[in-house]
Amino acid sequence: MRKVFNFVGEQCRPINVRAAFIVLVLLLSGASGLEVCAQEVASSGDWQAPDAEVARVVDSVAVVLADSVPSVKKEPKGLAKWWQSFAHGNIDNTRNKPFDVSFVVAPTYADDGGFGIGGGGSGLFRIDRNDTILPPSNVSLTANVTLRAFYSFYFKSNIYLPNHRDHFEVYADFQSRNRRFWGVNFDSCYAREGDDVKYRYTNVTVKVDWLHTLPAHFYFGAQALFTTRNVMNINGSKVSEAPELFERYLSGQEKQGGYASLGVLLKYDTRDFIPNPSRGVHVMLKEACYRKVFGAGTGWAWNTIFSFNTNVPIWRGSLLAVHVYGNFFNMDVPWFIRQEIAADYARMRGYYIGRYFDNNQMSATVELRQHIWKRIGVTAWASAGNFASTFGDYFTAHQWEAKRVLPSFGVGFRLEFKKNVNARIDYGFGRDGAAIYSAFVFDMGEAF
Repeated sequence: MRKVFNFVGEQCRPINVRAAFIVLVLLLSGASGLEVCAQEVASSGDWQAPDAEVARVVDSVAVVLADSVPSVKKEPKGLAKWWQSFAHGNIDNTRNKPFDVSFVVAPTYADDGGFGIGGGGSGLFRIDRNDTILPPSNVSLTANVTLRAFYSFYFKSNIYLPNHRDHFEVYADFQSRNRRFWGVNFDSCYAREGDDVKYRYTNVTVKVDWLHTLPAHFYFGAQALFTTRNVMNINGSKVSEAPELFERYLSGQEKQGGYASLGVLLKYDTRDFIPNPSRGVHVMLKEACYRKVFGAGTGWAWNTIFSFNTNVPIWRGSLLAVHVYGNFFNMDVPWFIRQEIAADYARMRGYYIGRYFDNNQMSATVELRQHIWKRIGVTAWASAGNFASTFGDYFTAHQWEAKRVLPSFGVGFRLEFKKNVNARIDYGFGRDGAAIYSAFVFDMGEAF
């Protein structure tokens, strides 16, 4: 019979192959199999019972195995489940989850909305979880509801299709809110410092971009957009009760309207991840045709948008991000599709949304982003913007007078909410006539 040897201290015992196999099972099965395996060993025909030293070693192995066997944990529920999702939200789970989402809720306060509840959520998903090259698609939502019946919802998403050739960028907002209002062009807004009104309005905007990959990081695509706005009252009065207010602050335009647009765009994009790029360049040129659907407006209008972003690492954990933006219409357009300062929570942060209006906008921003520790980072930025009634105004000295060049600067806090997706809180400063205005911004993803 074939023998193997087991050495314990200075003693040596021959055991048969069956007994050796049972001991191996003992080691591999863990503490849960200890009792059964011991019984099998004891029943082995030609194996002698172990002496005290061998028994001591076996007992020691059993203790170690018992300590090493993981206990079965219950799936967390309720608040514990939310905290686990939040605490580990920056781990990419898109390979083993169909939709990896985290969210946060907090009380809010604003002068024009009062106290309320606000929050945001961000999720990552992969249409094909077996694809190791395709970046994860993302979706984010921020929302706020207040005691004064004010609500706002903002939705953004980038969806990458499995063919590696096409992706979609989706944006939508739904709002019903009170807001201060100075007018619908820069001159009237500037002249009415301290002479603003409050207006209640509803707004809906939906925008979808389709992009098709071309060689050498180029993309060609199309855009569809619909937007509508309706002024419900000014200073609590309806249009029939205070027609002079509507006439003055809307410059004679109708209080509501809807526009749709179709456009084409060309991009060059080497960014590694759109919501939070760590490197790369993005250049976009978009041309769109707007058509009146109802209400205010005079039919067709042409819109040109130019955008340039670059992201340059400087030192360890730092990034210098530069953004240049221009949005131009070929004519006077309805007030609700004109450029509003700070309306997208990305450019000219630090201004009250809508403090300045006009047909055309140019802006430039330089932002330093610094990783601090684990999921935490900070930013600091400086911007300058200019609003004009016509594109030709930008070629006049008058347009570049000091009062028309609007500064913006501030600092921000970043928390990596999901993998490579930051929740950002920015506190910025802007000029309100001769005074300084400041504002908070909360959003998902970097500003650009």
